Amino acid sequence: MTAAPNGQTARMSDTERSASLEGRISSAADHGMELAEQVVYIGAGLLLVFILVELLGAVRATLAERRLVAEPFLIVGIIASIKAIVVSSLDASKSGGEAFEELMIEVSVLGVVILLLALASWLVRRKEREPTEG
Repeated sequence: MTAAPNGQTARMSDTERSASLEGRISSAADHGMELAEQVVYIGAGLLLVFILVELLGAVRATLAERRLVAEPFLIVGIIASIKAIVVSSLDASKSGGEAFEELMIEVSVLGVVILLLALASWLVRRKEREPTEG
């Protein structure tokens, strides 16, 4: 029931009720997309904080050991690549055509970079476990 201009209550027709419900669902879907975007950008921001923390840890480890420690910097590269993939995926969901294809190529290249950085990290760990020659 809705209030009529003359102060009396009027009943909504089935068509009006259906249109109102469709409008609410459409509005909720639009609002939900905005919420999803906000969640992704908050996650990207948290990854950025994590990158900064890892960088500080890498610098601290380098200063403590008085030699360059590569593994923390490789981990920072992996985290930064993951962050870029998350943001690019969100941008790709909004775009179409050639822009979408370019973003998918970017995501693919970042995936390869992550694999290469993980391989390099594994090789560094393996090298550190080997006994030194001398």
